[in-house]
Amino acid sequence: MAGWKTTYGEWEVSDKMKHILKCEKCGKYTMKELCSCGSKAITTKPAKFSVDDKYAKYRREAKEQLKEN
Repeated sequence: MAGWKTTYGEWEVSDKMKHILKCEKCGKYTMKELCSCGSKAITTKPAKFSVDDKYAKYRREAKEQLKEN
Protein backbone atom coordinates (compact mmCIF):
# COMPACT_ATOMS: atom_id res chain seq x y z
CA MET A 1 0.00 0.00 0.00
CA ALA A 2 2.82 2.36 -0.80
CA GLY A 3 1.66 5.93 -1.16
CA TRP A 4 -1.70 5.36 0.58
CA LYS A 5 -2.94 8.54 2.21
CA THR A 6 -6.15 9.74 3.77
CA THR A 7 -7.10 12.91 5.62
CA TYR A 8 -8.93 13.08 8.96
CA GLY A 9 -9.64 16.72 9.78
CA GLU A 10 -6.25 18.42 9.89
CA TRP A 11 -4.24 15.21 10.28
CA GLU A 12 -2.88 13.27 7.34
CA VAL A 13 -2.15 9.57 7.75
CA SER A 14 0.38 7.95 5.40
CA ASP A 15 2.57 4.87 5.16
CA LYS A 16 5.58 6.96 6.27
CA MET A 17 6.02 7.39 10.02
CA LYS A 18 6.36 11.00 11.17
CA HIS A 19 8.75 11.75 14.04
CA ILE A 20 8.93 14.60 16.48
CA LEU A 21 11.97 16.78 15.86
CA LYS A 22 13.62 19.42 18.07
CA CYS A 23 14.98 22.74 16.85
CA GLU A 24 18.74 23.13 17.35
CA LYS A 25 18.47 26.88 17.90
CA CYS A 26 15.34 27.61 19.96
CA GLY A 27 14.56 24.15 21.41
CA LYS A 28 10.95 24.00 20.16
CA TYR A 29 9.48 20.66 19.13
CA THR A 30 8.06 20.30 15.61
CA MET A 31 7.27 17.70 12.96
CA LYS A 32 8.74 19.81 10.16
CA GLU A 33 12.33 19.71 8.89
CA LEU A 34 12.68 23.47 9.50
CA CYS A 35 11.49 25.22 12.64
CA SER A 36 9.41 28.42 12.53
CA CYS A 37 12.57 30.31 13.59
CA GLY A 38 14.28 29.10 10.37
CA SER A 39 16.75 26.72 11.99
CA LYS A 40 17.13 23.01 11.23
CA ALA A 41 15.20 20.53 13.41
CA ILE A 42 16.93 17.30 14.45
CA THR A 43 15.72 13.96 15.79
CA THR A 44 15.49 13.50 19.55
CA LYS A 45 16.06 9.76 19.58
CA PRO A 46 18.60 8.42 22.07
CA ALA A 47 21.76 6.68 20.91
CA LYS A 48 21.46 3.02 19.94
CA PHE A 49 22.13 0.58 22.82
CA SER A 50 25.36 -1.38 22.65
CA VAL A 51 26.76 -3.98 25.06
CA ASP A 52 30.26 -2.74 24.19
CA ASP A 53 29.48 0.83 25.27
CA LYS A 54 32.80 2.67 25.53
CA TYR A 55 31.36 5.66 27.40
CA ALA A 56 29.08 3.96 29.97
CA LYS A 57 31.68 4.38 32.73
CA TYR A 58 31.79 8.15 32.19
CA ARG A 59 27.99 8.49 32.12
CA ARG A 60 27.69 6.57 35.39
CA GLU A 61 30.35 8.78 37.01
CA ALA A 62 28.57 11.93 35.82
CA LYS A 63 25.24 10.62 37.11
CA GLU A 64 26.79 9.92 40.54
CA GLN A 65 28.27 13.41 40.66
CA LEU A 66 24.83 14.91 39.92
CA LYS A 67 23.29 12.87 42.75
CA GLU A 68 25.93 14.15 45.22
CA ASN A 69 25.26 17.81 44.34
